[in-house]
Amino acid sequence: MNKYQTKILPVELTYYTYNCSILSKPFKYLNVEVEYGFYVNGNNVPRLFRWVTGKYAYLQASAIHDKLYDGYCRVFGYTRKSADKLYKDMIIGLGCNKFKANLIYLSIRLFGKKYFKKEILKC
Repeated sequence: MNKYQTKILPVELTYYTYNCSILSKPFKYLNVEVEYGFYVNGNNVPRLFRWVTGKYAYLQASAIHDKLYDGYCRVFGYTRKSADKLYKDMIIGLGCNKFKANLIYLSIRLFGKKYFKKEILKC
């Protein structure tokens, strides 16, 4: 167990479409909870970086990061940067080597802004 690991449990998904899965059980890591029925799209990275991470590696980290990027950063006390750092720490905890984790983190910092929602969208 390395210093980044804080009991990361497996996430249970129901496959829904090619690009998206649904959480079949609630998932929590630290203070961030992702509810049943939340849509998780895996690692949504530009194709240029997909060789580094793959689409469906580190789904636990993707579920938490997707939740935070969906407008919940303020609810759980995160900024975009701290959400990205949490993702990096989680994938290291899930066994990703630090070089690869830093490369993934850099790609998120460079290209993730357009997917980040500051507020929760109300219907």
